[in-house]
Amino acid sequence: MHSSGSTGTYATLTLALAAANSGDRIFVTTVNPLVENIAIDKSITIAPHTSGDYFILDGTINIKTDPIEVRIIGVDCSKSIGANLSGTCLLYTS
Repeated sequence: MHSSGSTGTYATLTLALAAANSGDRIFVTTVNPLVENIAIDKSITIAPHTSGDYFILDGTINIKTDPIEVRIIGVDCSKSIGANLSGTCLLYTS
């Protein structure tokens, strides 16, 4: 996910999630905070493009489907973030 305009890249996490299939991985390459509320309705992994790096998410995560597994790796939640979970789901963050 970055705003280069290249095929397979998306300007927002919301657009990347809409294009993703269950089981996909979304890699985030941004130095700017992601200020958006995201809705997740499939099993997905969201991680920084570079191992050991992180990205900042400032918004709300709504997980909507039952059952799913969501992994969010390398997210800095020091801003305002909330998670709304419905049904049976597994949410992993690091």
